[in-house]
Amino acid sequence: MPAKSSPVDFMPTALLKSAVDVMAPLITRLANMSISVGVFPASLKQGRVTPLLKKPGSDQSDMTNYRPITNLSTMSKMLEKLAIRRMTPHVMSTGNFNEFQSAYSAGHSTETALLKIVNAIPDIYYLQQF
Repeated sequence: MPAKSSPVDFMPTALLKSAVDVMAPLITRLANMSISVGVFPASLKQGRVTPLLKKPGSDQSDMTNYRPITNLSTMSKMLEKLAIRRMTPHVMSTGNFNEFQSAYSAGHSTETALLKIVNAIPDIYYLQQF
């Protein structure tokens, strides 16, 4: 976990890391309760949205030149990672995980998804010739 804190953090990340012996059991309990009940804590759903220029030097008066950046709390990110680590082995073992799924797959991204499609186009075109 990087040492930088989010503007919505109630506790600096450095303090959280320095008190890991005290905080880890509390975070574990919160994560387990959240997963068992199936509810993500509402207070951790809060984020700060900041508009950021897509390209330096763009017209600042044109809102289409901005993209939203959302800062979530460190605790929110930790709970999300814990949930994903807990659910991924289960989902993978059920056989319901599509081999072409890119989201939430280690080493996969929108770039790898696009590469799969681009690489498949010649094969699809070739098959359509028959």
